[in-house]
Amino acid sequence: MDSDCLEVRDASFGAIADRWDQLLHQCGSATVFLSCAWQQTWWSRFANGATLALLEVTRAGRSVAIAPLMRSQGVVSFLGDTDLVDYHDFLIAGAEVVPVTDAVFEHVAQWPEVHTIDLKSIAGDSPTLGAFKQAAEARRWHLEDSFEDVAPGVTLPETFDAYVSGLDKKDRHELRRKLRRLNAAGTVAQEDYRSPEDIAGRFDEFIRLVRLSSPEKDAFLTEERVRFIREVTMALARNGMASLVMMNLDGKRVAASLAFRLRDRSYGYNSGYDPEYRQLAVGLLNHALALERAIAEGVRYFDFMRGNEHYKYDLGARDREIRHVVVRR
Repeated sequence: MDSDCLEVRDASFGAIADRWDQLLHQCGSATVFLSCAWQQTWWSRFANGATLALLEVTRAGRSVAIAPLMRSQGVVSFLGDTDLVDYHDFLIAGAEVVPVTDAVFEHVAQWPEVHTIDLKSIAGDSPTLGAFKQAAEARRWHLEDSFEDVAPGVTLPETFDAYVSGLDKKDRHELRRKLRRLNAAGTVAQEDYRSPEDIAGRFDEFIRLVRLSSPEKDAFLTEERVRFIREVTMALARNGMASLVMMNLDGKRVAASLAFRLRDRSYGYNSGYDPEYRQLAVGLLNHALALERAIAEGVRYFDFMRGNEHYKYDLGARDREIRHVVVRR
């Protein structure tokens, strides 16, 4: 397919919301961060004087892609930043990646004030990455492609027993030992909240546990970020895409994790635990039991997302690279 028959036009969130949601489920590489709910919520809170450059790409009148971009002082970038968004990309249906990316690049290049396109947080295996670099090289723009971070994740089998058996010998032994120790310490219960009402009623407790778990997380959770996380979680929960898993020990909340789901993938967005129970590994085990639930529901990949925290590898995760691409005229 070529880019000559593609039309790239400016769009608004309201005008393309329905088509956006349809594309989200047609694009195999899409993440929850590419949902209209996520992008619109971020823009409403963090635009900071930038100009929205939301683009819709159509072929013969049919929407085939959305490029969620913004521009500021001659620089075009994705909506969102690395503090709250783990993955950026274009939302592209089917086999249109190369022509769509080329058409979007050409459209942006026609803006006279633009001298730089700065695309953060593209998954290293995203088809967009190669297509964007190809488009830049064809136009002789200067290209910088650098490592940004890792996003560990684990491919899940059909049963939890198979998952545990697939762990390294040491990790498998440690997980079973920690589960036995936790169960010996008291009555363990895990609850999974999905509805907006259920999550809203427990969101403050979730934030409390995240803050408790480390000084870095406490500092990260500014009032503005907490408001954003609350709002975007509620928006995703209304679409059946949010899961708040909380662990109780003898009736006391000791750990919590917030994840978002799209198709057969789950994205672990943030988590926390009460350090008073650190010796029982309640944070790691809350993740492990959440994986058991996810496997039973047909989730086939759990993405722990940005950061190389040790517990992710204890649970069998393998690194996936995140790249940062900058091109200049």
